[in-house]
Amino acid sequence: MSVAIAMIGNPKIIFLDEPSTGMDPVSRRFMWDVIAGISTRSKASTIVLTTHSMEESEALCSRVGIMVGGRLRCLGSVQHLKSRFGDGLVFD
Repeated sequence: MSVAIAMIGNPKIIFLDEPSTGMDPVSRRFMWDVIAGISTRSKASTIVLTTHSMEESEALCSRVGIMVGGRLRCLGSVQHLKSRFGDGLVFD
């Protein structure tokens, strides 16, 4: 429901804060399909998504940012971040 409400008026930026948290796997996949469809159909909109799930970010995001202590520490495609930091990353 929140995703549908966010789309009213075709906004330029849509913020989704962990939209699939607490959902069962089937509902989560459906939500991902809805978000991906919005992203595909509405090239005029940018979607900013927060998630703790790398699987979700891989399914939905063209770019991923990693925040630590409220600061953006990494930014790039999922593939770039996996190839560069796939073995782990330690922040001081």
